[in-house]
Amino acid sequence: DYSIPYASCFLNSNYGKTQFILASEDGTLSVFNSKVSQRGRKQKTFQNQILKPSYTIQAHNNCIFDVASHENSILSASADKSVRKWDAQTLTHIDTFIGHKGSVKTVVPFHYSPFRFISAGRDGNVFIWDSRHPTNSSDNNSSVLSLKGIHKLRGKPFAVSAATIKPDNHTLITSGATDGIVKIWDLRYGSAKELTRIDLQLGVKCRDDNIYKSSRSRGITSLCLDTFGNSLLANYIGTDIMLFNIEAEPLVTNVFGGSGYYCDSFYIKSCFSPECDFIISGGNAAYVWNCSQPSEPIKLGSTEITSVAWPHFESILTISDDSARIYKIKQNPSTCTDGLNIYNFKRRKCNY
Repeated sequence: DYSIPYASCFLNSNYGKTQFILASEDGTLSVFNSKVSQRGRKQKTFQNQILKPSYTIQAHNNCIFDVASHENSILSASADKSVRKWDAQTLTHIDTFIGHKGSVKTVVPFHYSPFRFISAGRDGNVFIWDSRHPTNSSDNNSSVLSLKGIHKLRGKPFAVSAATIKPDNHTLITSGATDGIVKIWDLRYGSAKELTRIDLQLGVKCRDDNIYKSSRSRGITSLCLDTFGNSLLANYIGTDIMLFNIEAEPLVTNVFGGSGYYCDSFYIKSCFSPECDFIISGGNAAYVWNCSQPSEPIKLGSTEITSVAWPHFESILTISDDSARIYKIKQNPSTCTDGLNIYNFKRRKCNY
């Protein structure tokens, strides 16, 4: 049966990161292996090779909006208002975390911690969880810290569309689905203190001392930090992806777009390459930019792409409504293309 994939992640516990998870509209999780067999490499029909899932489970009774690899486990966030934890190797259910009053839109593991993670949802709340913490029987909410109604428009709480955390494990970053504001929080001392916010309507200083300003509020679809936690990638509804330096005062370092790029869905995500020298984003297609030279991007495919992943040098994963595609990257200086000047792409389809 056909089901639309909504989210994906590669397994951190898998050596070489060849296994990945697809989370779907019908609440299933499916495990795939992107490694190409030697026999597969010799086939002339390489780009048409079909991948089949190693196994599939019914993880939730409603659609899964996000999935994340967490040490030796998997976290799934669902429209059934719960987050569930699974064994990464067998997809055996470990625990369920309940507390949100609406769909859970994103789940983010803490760095170097197998127990703590963050969830954010359409109810406007962000919860910090610790799987060692006992469940509160009164409300079945075992979160150790709650941030409620933190993004508002005209005084009314709205959905938290994305969240991420710096490698220091105490600097939380959240974004709103309607206010278009990024907020940075300090989670130390058992509370959450807002440190600063990035509001394009008020203007943000650029590297060249100009001010980048937007005339209207635009929702943010995803947030992604680089390896060091200094640069923040924010997807805005519309034609711009913003790169901020957040180490001190927020600073616009680059604005990515061009070649017809457009984002019109909160399912669309972006991420850095493993060395953080390129970014890839979904949209009306998959687009790849060079971080140091954000000129015209490379466009991969021609269909709308939602989730993307770039786990290591050799592979890119893109998700659309009808398929998942693995782009195999081969170093080849003789086949230069703008932006990714040492790569060419071979494509293979994962039938889902």
